[in-house]
Amino acid sequence: MKLKNAAIHFENICNKKYKFIVAKKGKTHKINLTFDKNQFYHLLGIQHLKDINTTYNYKNTFFKKVMNMGVKMPFNFTDKKSI
Repeated sequence: MKLKNAAIHFENICNKKYKFIVAKKGKTHKINLTFDKNQFYHLLGIQHLKDINTTYNYKNTFFKKVMNMGVKMPFNFTDKKSI
């Protein structure tokens, strides 16, 4: 259920634009930040797990699967040393 809670909170920041202006010593830099539901997979770092083989389509549908509870935590890892 914690994974779904994370997805629900992530959904709250999706499709919004966050604009920051950072200044130091008279120089300013603008930072525009946006989040997309397809980035949820990467935000969790799933792509770094060595024992999960996923396809590109899986990465794009991961958020929807979590929201529909098609993906549950903990994953069934085969090699916990690779985490």
